[in-house]
Amino acid sequence: MSDAIASNPPSMTDPAQPMPTAPLRPARLWPAWLLCLMMLVAMVLTVTPSIANRPRFFLMMGAPFLLGLVFSLWVLLFSRLRWKERLLLAVAGLASPAIAGMLAVHEDALRTAMFIYGIPMAMFLTTTGLAAWNSSTLRARKTAVLILLGWLSFALVRNNGFIGDYRPELVWRWSPVHEQTLPPLPASTAVETAETSAATTSTAEQTPAEWPQYRGPAGDGTAFGGPDSLDWTAQKPEIIWQIDVGPAWSSFAFSHGRLLTQEQRGDAEYISCYSADSGQLLWSHADTARFVEVVSGAGPRSTPAVQGGRVFAVGGRGLFSCLSETDGKVLWQHDFVAEYDASIPMWGFSGSPIVVDNLVILFTGGAGDKGLAAFDSTSGALVWSLESAGMNYTTPRPLTLGGQRCLRS
Repeated sequence: MSDAIASNPPSMTDPAQPMPTAPLRPARLWPAWLLCLMMLVAMVLTVTPSIANRPRFFLMMGAPFLLGLVFSLWVLLFSRLRWKERLLLAVAGLASPAIAGMLAVHEDALRTAMFIYGIPMAMFLTTTGLAAWNSSTLRARKTAVLILLGWLSFALVRNNGFIGDYRPELVWRWSPVHEQTLPPLPASTAVETAETSAATTSTAEQTPAEWPQYRGPAGDGTAFGGPDSLDWTAQKPEIIWQIDVGPAWSSFAFSHGRLLTQEQRGDAEYISCYSADSGQLLWSHADTARFVEVVSGAGPRSTPAVQGGRVFAVGGRGLFSCLSETDGKVLWQHDFVAEYDASIPMWGFSGSPIVVDNLVILFTGGAGDKGLAAFDSTSGALVWSLESAGMNYTTPRPLTLGGQRCLRS
């Protein structure tokens, strides 16, 4: 009897015996590598110069969303990981960007960069981590830590905005913002110096060689009185002077030796006038306004127009100003949002004012028939207005069709 008892196998419920564990199955990684390869191809295409902007934008925004979604389904349903491992990676994939977002600089531009580049980064780190530790029982935990560290790297940088081909301008978080490196401009003050006194008193009739508004005198990009050749490979232009200005998408108007533009410095939008000969500030006018957009950053969008000794400019939030060309004093102003119930367009008020005869014409974006308007250049009184179909970022252009003067907008 004792021999029979001794020959029996140990009981599976005996607490002294260890419970058998199921063998660790390796993760099925080939779908993850395929998705990472597809993501890599999409990212390469977004920086390919021959790709048009629309498909480039779709790849940049759509690829992380779609491929990231498929990758998440692979982790949860087809990875062959244990369910605890799948849930751990899912929690890490959701919690890590949330933690990084709380610690990172609170700017929309950085959040967009985190979406565009954070999802591909998380896919690569997850796949690499599981491949490196596939035979380890701690593979999911190690990979989760790797994902968290990857997302936390965004807390070390700041995105100053996206340049024209949608590439972010990433800098270290502790580096100074460009606006912080600029000297303050005097607000609503003319800067009188011996060098600039002659320029500030001149409001003579403009010559054809001047550039009084966006895209030139006729609004068609044609310049008069310039150099005979623009072949800069044969003869590069000489740099006469350089200065730093605040962020903006504004171009320059040129009139009577003055360069007029708009720029952002802190919480103030500036209309600035510089000497074309030296770059010396002649005068500046500031309004408390700041427009910031995730892709193109901060600052005004439009270009001033000059005629009859007056400067006309509209800020990114719809503040329309008429200033004296000689000293920058305010002659009249309109606030499109307050006066015409305008909604600030997604990309800001971007169309530039044009001057036709004695009228200043521009997109106002107001409700009802206050979408496109013409103002008396002297008094600022509203002369006429028309309904506009939604947001508009264009600058009106006068033209003649069939002998009739028309306006294209």
